[in-house]
Amino acid sequence: MKLLIIFICLICIVAVSDALSQSATKYYITRYDQYNRYIYIRNIDGTNETNFTLSIRPKAIAVDWYSSPKKLYIGLVPTSGTCTIIRCNLDGSNQENVLTDLVNVNDIELDLINRKIYWLQNTYNDDKIYKADMDALNSNIEYIYYTTVTSRDLWGLALDVTNNLLWITERGSNSYASYIRRMTTSGGSITTIKNPIDNPHDIEYHNAKIYWGEDTGIMQSNTDGSSTNTLYSNADADGLAIDATNNAVLWVDYSTNEVKKIDFDGSNYSVHSPVHSTISNLDTDYNPGALPVELSSFNGRATSQGIALQWSTRVECNNYGFDIERKGINNNSEWEKIGFVAGAGNSNSPKEYSFSDNVKHPCDHSILYRLKQIDNDGMFTYSNVIEVRSLTYNFSLSQNYPNPFNPVTVINYQLPAESRVTLKLFDVLGREVATLVDEVKAPGMHSAEFIVEKYGLSSGIYIYQLSAGEKIEKRKMMVIK
Repeated sequence: MKLLIIFICLICIVAVSDALSQSATKYYITRYDQYNRYIYIRNIDGTNETNFTLSIRPKAIAVDWYSSPKKLYIGLVPTSGTCTIIRCNLDGSNQENVLTDLVNVNDIELDLINRKIYWLQNTYNDDKIYKADMDALNSNIEYIYYTTVTSRDLWGLALDVTNNLLWITERGSNSYASYIRRMTTSGGSITTIKNPIDNPHDIEYHNAKIYWGEDTGIMQSNTDGSSTNTLYSNADADGLAIDATNNAVLWVDYSTNEVKKIDFDGSNYSVHSPVHSTISNLDTDYNPGALPVELSSFNGRATSQGIALQWSTRVECNNYGFDIERKGINNNSEWEKIGFVAGAGNSNSPKEYSFSDNVKHPCDHSILYRLKQIDNDGMFTYSNVIEVRSLTYNFSLSQNYPNPFNPVTVINYQLPAESRVTLKLFDVLGREVATLVDEVKAPGMHSAEFIVEKYGLSSGIYIYQLSAGEKIEKRKMMVIK
């Protein structure tokens, strides 16, 4: 439908990209008519409605839940003239323009990692998709896709930041002229994944699935359009949003103006109270209690020097870095910070990290580790805990190297437990000529350096002896000059 009629009910739910960890706490609804220009705010269960007023009719909406403070991006569509996308705080304060001189903004998606905004323009014979910078006025606007078919409208837009993919719905005059298409975020590799399709409306991506509304119901499929399921029939659904907290889809029934909800598996259908007539769009608010850093691996291994930790992330958004915490040393039951590794900030590609814990006092040879991931605003979350078994050491004394030697050689030895250690050198008559070590040492690998000139020794054979408690081990070395 190309012409905008003021009192018609147009519903399209816009969701933030699912590349990040999310938990929904509220949803935001735009009321799209000439005289009632409201944003309505509800808890995710539909309770405690509040609102604020705008000077121009709001249509599309999306939540930047990661900025501080959080922001709404709203497409304003006047009864005449050009459109604008603004951003403001969640209560409507601090409004500022982001994009101006636009045409009928029908849908908005946000890439919080790369700080890009995508929007869909729906107008007669000139439907297009664009993207631009989120945080500056009319910055780096790029054209992505268009259709010039008079009887076909671009209607819904979904975004997968991690895999750089977009999905769009195109509504034609009948099911055979309607499509769901998939493409890259630059507009390449365009593929039709659904046709025919019954008057598709909004579309959303979540966790390797796409969800969309048709006149006949709420649908779900794989991202290539395969394995389609009907979650709810006869939905009269126009817009959708993802409630990732409760693994559910939200939509607005345009015949009743009710917000409805159903789980991803088609269970637990529920109805929230009607909103108002002529509502237009709806989006969910994600609470970054689980931060937008997706940890793909975390492991550790014992080495002769201690414990080597490695971890990797799949995607990062405003990642300040990681505190490394340890528990289980010297019977300590409390977590202790042992280091920090800076994060990559914003990234939608895998990143690798490592940290070496030169631990010398394992308790029962088992140590616990966890990561404290911190964002740039100080919010944090913990990784899963991993357990690393340290190496088991024997009491042993290695042959010095090099041997024979002059002027310096190295003696390696290992200890199974903390103990007072002496490492001494004797001549062939049993007279002590040097003491290299005489102190308490931790369990593990150790080394001592022996410099001939320091002790004024002549050429010949010498015996070095390692003692710890009742254990003694000896070896021979040869000094040459």
